Amino acid sequence: ATPNRGRSRSALKDIENDLATAVKNLEKTFGVELTHSTGKGVVEVTPAGRRLVHVLLEYSAALESVAVDAEAMPNHLNIACSAGGFIDWQWNPRYEAITENFPNVKFSTVSNTTGKLIEIIREAKIDLGVMDMDRVPQDLDKIKLSPMRFAMFIPKRLLGRKKPTRQNISNLPMAGLVGEGKYMKSLGEASIRDGYDLKFDSFFGGFPQMFTSLASGRFAAVLPEVAGHGLMPDNIIILKDLEFLKALTRVNAIVWNKRLAAFRQYLPLAADAIKKALLTPLP
Repeated sequence: ATPNRGRSRSALKDIENDLATAVKNLEKTFGVELTHSTGKGVVEVTPAGRRLVHVLLEYSAALESVAVDAEAMPNHLNIACSAGGFIDWQWNPRYEAITENFPNVKFSTVSNTTGKLIEIIREAKIDLGVMDMDRVPQDLDKIKLSPMRFAMFIPKRLLGRKKPTRQNISNLPMAGLVGEGKYMKSLGEASIRDGYDLKFDSFFGGFPQMFTSLASGRFAAVLPEVAGHGLMPDNIIILKDLEFLKALTRVNAIVWNKRLAAFRQYLPLAADAIKKALLTPLP
């Protein structure tokens, strides 16, 4: 125990010497006495020394406040998305509501495959990502978004005077998606179970392209319900209550890198603010 006690005394003496040297340097800098000895090894802080301590504490608090503000108010957020139709049907229509919470923030949004999205989030190359809730890995943090439901959109010219029965819907030319295996599989299997025999005549690269084909009146399509806000109801029949559409309901999540959030503490706050903005009703 004696050697340890000796090392402790030596370390304490070194700290005292370093502190005394630092105080002397400060006294030279400011030209005032910061401490003085009262004898018997007792050192007191002078009024000037107390004032300096107070100023330094205020300065430290100010720096901390600046750091917190900087964390709370980023000037740029990068968001990547693999959730089909999210940018077109949920993000863009509510962009104004989103930016109200971030008046000085510039957003960059890009689309990626789910695998690539997970990769760039893990590598901290992106701030936030949006993807299917059921595909979020356990090592990423997430916040659940409201479900995105689907509807059947049928140009009236395709039905004419006919009613949208199972048989008549099954005979319609349908627009399908390339590269959306989960969507096409769910749509095909669920519609067959519900007694439909959908016929896909043309395939498109994404929901926006399907929307364009629908607006032309050449095909019927199954799209997110919110797509109806961009269509004239006089020209389109919108069916929301078909049983097989329930199988297509998507629950997305905003995800981020846990380690990155330790340095960018605004990430979960930003995700929550975006979630609330996405609940804003469309006009």
